[in-house]
Amino acid sequence: MFQEVPVLQFVPSKRGGKILIYKNNSYVQTSSKIRWYCSKKFQTPFLQFMPSKRGGTIMIYNNNTYVQMNSKLRWYCSKKAGGCKSRVVVTEDGEFVTELGGHNH
Repeated sequence: MFQEVPVLQFVPSKRGGKILIYKNNSYVQTSSKIRWYCSKKFQTPFLQFMPSKRGGTIMIYNNNTYVQMNSKLRWYCSKKAGGCKSRVVVTEDGEFVTELGGHNH
């Protein structure tokens, strides 16, 4: 009998590369020219900035709040006084770089 041939669709990415669409999932290539990886693994995290009650700025990431302390690029969990060691590093433009440590709450 006949087997259904998978339908692959290639669409341009915002950065000029290619995105592979297969079964309603999107995939991207990294350094390999053979392997494709689920693009959800590479999504840029969403950071939200808002004014604090004390006149500063609060960053919200993954439903946790972060504050700045002595650094414009490193944000600390707002529960740091309670022992939480989670922090987020951003670029000067406020774009996500990495998350360090973990929450204890």
